[in-house]
Amino acid sequence: MFGLLKKDREKKLAKERTKKAKKTAERIDRNSMAVMKRVMKETEEIRRQDAIFEACYPIYQKGEEARKAGNLATAISYFEQARRGGYVVPALYESYAMTYRKMNDIPKEIAIIEEGIRELTKINGKVGDMSTGLRDLTERLEKAKAKLK
Repeated sequence: MFGLLKKDREKKLAKERTKKAKKTAERIDRNSMAVMKRVMKETEEIRRQDAIFEACYPIYQKGEEARKAGNLATAISYFEQARRGGYVVPALYESYAMTYRKMNDIPKEIAIIEEGIRELTKINGKVGDMSTGLRDLTERLEKAKAKLK
């Protein structure tokens, strides 16, 4: 009699352990899927950023060459192409600002610097550390505003 009760209790305990193990496995699967989805999303974002860099960096470089050669309208055109392509880096906005400064178009210089600060603030820490670029643009903005007065 006691042996039969013991076997029934062991069967119940085994069923409970099996149920708990299944629930744990399901929870682990859900957590694993969540982690996998997050990693996939981050990987996709990195690939997207790499594609933007590959497409827009050469355009930015052409703009820099044009700016240094004194072809300011051409430089602005290249910078605009890179910007529309999604290229958001401090150097682009710095170059833009320097070009407008050479053209003595202070209102446009201020506008592009403010846009750069706004866009870089959005991505700071997500794509990389943009704090140095933000600081430099902020200083440039103060100088441009002072020159406007």
